[in-house]
Amino acid sequence: MAFRTKRGEYSRFSPRARFLNNGLPEGKHSRFSPRARFLFLFFLIGCFFILANYCYAQALEVDYPTLPGGETLNGDGIKLPNYLLYLYNFGFWFGFIIAILSLAIAGILYILSNAIPSLKATAKDRVYGAITGFILLLLIYLIITTINPNLRIFRITTQLDNQPPVLPPQLAIAGVYFYGENGCPDPQPMAQTMNIADLEDLKNRVKSIKIVHNSASNVWYIAILHDIINFQGRCEYFSYGSCQPPRIIPTEAASASIYRYNFNPSGGGITFYRKSSHNTGGGWRKIENINGILILKLEDLKFTGNTDNENQCNVPENEQDCIKWEIDGKTCKKENRKCPNLMGENITSIKIDGDYIVILIYYDGTTRSEYIWNSCQIFPTPDDINEEGPRQIKWEYIRNEKYFYNLAVIIPVKQK
Repeated sequence: MAFRTKRGEYSRFSPRARFLNNGLPEGKHSRFSPRARFLFLFFLIGCFFILANYCYAQALEVDYPTLPGGETLNGDGIKLPNYLLYLYNFGFWFGFIIAILSLAIAGILYILSNAIPSLKATAKDRVYGAITGFILLLLIYLIITTINPNLRIFRITTQLDNQPPVLPPQLAIAGVYFYGENGCPDPQPMAQTMNIADLEDLKNRVKSIKIVHNSASNVWYIAILHDIINFQGRCEYFSYGSCQPPRIIPTEAASASIYRYNFNPSGGGITFYRKSSHNTGGGWRKIENINGILILKLEDLKFTGNTDNENQCNVPENEQDCIKWEIDGKTCKKENRKCPNLMGENITSIKIDGDYIVILIYYDGTTRSEYIWNSCQIFPTPDDINEEGPRQIKWEYIRNEKYFYNLAVIIPVKQK
């Protein structure tokens, strides 16, 4: 028996009727409701995915394009954050290129508008759209990189089970480090921040030096190695932060002068005298307004007070240098005299007024660096209680050398 077929009605023996009745005889219905069938299908699919532990993806047949910044996804081990970052950069550059092409097409349409006037409006719309796209791209870039640059860094951080957290490296204490091995190896020795008159265990064994500064706290150190105890003898100046070996005295370091550099020194400056005990009667020269490390060539300095004008020489006329004697060999006219310089034995005492040290140096120019000196001595010396500088240099080590000092270095320090 067949049903009358109308719109929305069908024969009970039609394929659609058999499908809806699940092949049951007439008058019978499925005992599974649509909701039960949906749940059954859902669990069936879920079991299928649960049983699939892993699968291998097909290798790329075409490499991903390389972006203008050199970024690409070609190769193995590409992680999800890298993929997202690549998509972000790709979209940014793709939008930029599309805007450029749109402007180019608009230009062509504008040129053709002389022949086809209707193209002029289309060209203007394209220009407007391209400029709007440029502005949007620029705003996106500014928002992401200026307001919060971390938004463009796609990173997934994970903590492995039973693994200790990775702690940031500990910053070394500011100071000077002396090593008995080359290359400043670990473990790191104790930081030195004060003068060492005798290196004791490290005497003649210093093979590398590292100076650690703390720029955040404005703490900077300098060091001078000496090959004789009590800060005398051949010496070498250090201030760089990287590890470096001593050069002129690679295994002869006996003492070390260590000072903290002063960026804002105070005081009246340094005065050099021809006479002992800071006596101005024999002539003097003052160096003022010292705001950094100052290297003085003593041959170029005259006893002219606090000026460079040689006409202001304050050395008594009969004690000035004579460049031309009279026939008798005893008389020197005034016009034949010149103001003596500060080289050799001409400096007899030094007054230090302020946060400075003075290094008297003999340097013959044959060493590999201008900071490697043949002989030097630092003032004030440890036995100078008032820290005012030497009142009689002829008793000091530097004057008992076979060479006369020809350089003076003034360094602002926090503590002498």
